[in-house]
Amino acid sequence: MRKGFLIPLLLLVLVAFFPLSSLEVRDLDENKPLFISPVTKGETFEIRYIHSVEKIPVAGIFRVNDGNRIEVVESIFSSYGAGLPSDTSREDITFEGDRMRIRHRGIAMDRLRIFISPFTHQQFIYSGDKVELSSITEGHIVEIKVRKIPLFWCWGSRLYDLLRRGISQSSR
Repeated sequence: MRKGFLIPLLLLVLVAFFPLSSLEVRDLDENKPLFISPVTKGETFEIRYIHSVEKIPVAGIFRVNDGNRIEVVESIFSSYGAGLPSDTSREDITFEGDRMRIRHRGIAMDRLRIFISPFTHQQFIYSGDKVELSSITEGHIVEIKVRKIPLFWCWGSRLYDLLRRGISQSSR
């Protein structure tokens, strides 16, 4: 009887510790994860914000590549201005209504860091989940990266996040 129980338990433990690629958003100043979710190569996430000078909405689309790095895919915004591209003769720029879409090539990074400001209304969006980054303490740094974590840790963080959301919504 014990042998029959031991093998499934051993398999469960091995699976639980299997390393899984996960997308993590972390408040570096508090060393606190804000979001953790399994991710596979080719999946995308988005950063939305209001440009600090031009006061227009900007969206950045990013993709997880083969090496678990973050690739810059495209930027979307509606007008030219300080800190925004203005050369419309490039082949990688398309116009869709009043929006400009710039496709990027060859830009990949290990991590993406964002300075938090309440004036820019930053949001992280992945697979239907949204994290309001601007609700974090002003001046904090948020880091987004892909890393390997045990499967059970990823499950546990998602369960915690779901429970936390359920509790905060029921208290409203």
